Order: sequence, then structure tokens, then C-alpha cells
Amino acid sequence: MSYLALRNYTIIFLFTLSIFFSHVVIYSFQFRFFYLFSIFFLFFDFIAKKSIINKKIILLSIITLILIVIHSHIGLIKYANLEYNNFFITFIKSLFISLSMILIYYYKDLILKNITSCINIFLTIFFFYWIYILISNDYFYNFNLINCSNLFRFDKLVFKELSHFHLLSVPIILYSIIDFNEIRQKKITMFLILLFFIFSFLNFSLTFFIGIIGGSVIISIVSKNLTKKIIIFLLIINFVNIGIFFSQKDTCAAKRLIDPNTYKYVLSPKEKLLTTGIFSVDSATVNYSFKVYINSFQVAINSFKNSIVGYGFDNYKLAFDAYIPKSYDKEKKTYPYRDLNSSDASNNFSKLTSEFGIFFLIICIIVILKSRTKNLDDKQKALIYTLLFMQIFIRGSGIFNNGFLIISIILMYSLFSKKKIN
Repeated sequence: MSYLALRNYTIIFLFTLSIFFSHVVIYSFQFRFFYLFSIFFLFFDFIAKKSIINKKIILLSIITLILIVIHSHIGLIKYANLEYNNFFITFIKSLFISLSMILIYYYKDLILKNITSCINIFLTIFFFYWIYILISNDYFYNFNLINCSNLFRFDKLVFKELSHFHLLSVPIILYSIIDFNEIRQKKITMFLILLFFIFSFLNFSLTFFIGIIGGSVIISIVSKNLTKKIIIFLLIINFVNIGIFFSQKDTCAAKRLIDPNTYKYVLSPKEKLLTTGIFSVDSATVNYSFKVYINSFQVAINSFKNSIVGYGFDNYKLAFDAYIPKSYDKEKKTYPYRDLNSSDASNNFSKLTSEFGIFFLIICIIVILKSRTKNLDDKQKALIYTLLFMQIFIRGSGIFNNGFLIISIILMYSLFSKKKIN
């Protein structure tokens, strides 16, 4: 095997682990940072292969590093007590962003051309993981998975929560629909995709429900070459999605099968969105997810009023502590929902708006205006835009998880690239 082939295969594998297995931690090592090891290939290419160094990108990454650190430190000085100040951690995280900008600039095209390979690697590993869980947990079969229970209540090695899984399952499913003509020619890939479809629907959640609908709408807007077949597939999957959602009962099946206390605060997706969410008449609802989500947007609005340029990178906790709802003193005695997501906001829109203010909103506007770019094909858009939509507006867990930072940088480079994809 040539060096180039070995390098490319290794880089694809490293990025796959970082994007799709970002929540895995083994012996304190976090898989989400595996892609940074590709820097050794970059050094080798520069030194041994005499590859051209793009000084503008290096300079841009250094300037970004300096600006992020200064912006964050100003926020700490202006709004925080000394207990918040951890300059070293902020610097390391900022350095990761800077290094990511350099690595992704050089390997962006490689990743974009091999999205299907990345997904196939994930599906293959996940298939064996799924088999292992089914074999090792006999009681797993006693639950109605499509109504509240899910595999990740039994094992948290790959994903800590069901919502974290669906942040990736929805983009993969929609990408596969767009890529159907190619997938159907590969029997093993088709088999894995079908199993993944079934698994995702069996482990139904509100994140999945909203993601499929929102992702389908986004694909319809940003894509340029949707065929009738693809549109029909999108309609079918949405009909199934909506049908499952409205067929659910408010009370979890798991609550009716076992000790109710085991699932005391677990709500079905329909109950979470409608009964105890949008149409809830009780302000002190047991729906923690809804309260946390609404609270995060209130924090973002309040932080934007206090500081239009934001509180600084990784300083969401500052904005969070600066805003406390008037009703919370009464609610916290029974439903202390503010004990949750005080650092990640539960969605990246609230987190990044609080931290970067107007700068983040400007980036969002640019991405929307350039969303129909010809620099990305429809398959790439399906994965990239759906993945970002899911984490920005539905459920996020910070910029370093689920490939958010990686995909964001790839998108920004692609939008401003001069190269056109036919």
C-alpha cells in the first residue's frame, strides 16, 4: 500500500471516530479528538513531501486563536468572579479550534469525497455494537422501544443519551435517501442502512421526530437536483414519522410494564412536545427538557441584551448564572431544572449566541444566504446542513461533540471556496 493510500485511509478513519463516536471515552481518552492525530501526516507532508504551506491559513488560524482567547478573557474579567477563570482550559480548547482550521483546510476535499465511506465505517461498527447489546441484555426484549425506552438506557458506551444518537441518525438517514441510487447497488451497505432505519424508528424520540421533519424541509430548500423518487421517499419517511408520533399514548409503555418509579420522569415524545410542552397549562411542568430548552433561549436573549458581542468562548455558564427566571425560586423546590445543561445550554444556538453574540448571528445569516451553493452536491448538503440544524436548534452538546466543529469548518471553507462541483 502506498503512503498516500495509507494516509488517506487513516485520516478518514480518524475523522469518522471523532464525528460519529465523539461520546466514547476509553481510559480517559476522548474519541472526539482523534482527528487531531492527522496533524502528524500534515507535518510529514510538509517536511518530507515538501507540500506547499498555505501561509494565509496558518495566519488566519493564529489570528482566530488570539481573538477567541482575548474575547473569552475579556468576558471573564468583565462578568465573572475568579472562580470562573480557567485561562489554561480556554486556551487549550481555542488551540484545538485553531488546529482544526488548519487540518480541515488540507483534508476537507478528502473528507467530502469520502462521506459515504465514513458512514459505512460507522454503520459497520454500530451493527456489531448493537448485536453485542442484544445478546448481553436479556431483559432488553421486554420493553416497547418505540415508546420511551431505548437501547441507550442499557448501555452508554457509544451514546450517553438517545438524543445524542439521533443527532447523527437523522443526517445519516436523509443522506442515504439522497444517495439511494448508489446505495441500492451495494447489498451489504443496503442491508446495514435498512437495519439502521429500523433501529432508529424503534428507538423513537422527539429529537428524531423534529429532526426528520426539519431536515426534510432543509433538504428541499438547499438541494438543486431532487428527483421525484427522492421526494417520494422523503414524503414516505415523514408520513411514517408523523404516524408513529401521533399514535403514541401519553403514558410510556415502559411505565405500564414495570415499576412506574423506574420511569417516573420519562415522557413519550408526544407528551413531551404537546401535553407538557407547548400546550402545558402548568408552569411548573415535570417536562425538564422543555423547561431547559426554553430557559436556554431566555438566557441567550438576556445575554444578547447585556452584551451584543457575547460573553466569550466557553463562557455560557456566565450568561446562565446572570439570568434566573423570577418563577424559579418557587419551582426549584420541586423541579430544579436549572441544575441541568448549565454549561452546554442543551442547544448550540443558545450557547453560541450567548458566547459570541452578533458574530454568531452574522455567520448564521451568511450560511443561510449561501446555502444553495454549487460547491457542495446534494448528498453533502443533506448531511452537513441537517447535522448542523439538529445541533444548533434541536439538541446540542457543545461544539466538540457529534462533529459540530469539524462540519462547521468544512462548510465555511466550502462556501467560500472558488472550486465548483459539477
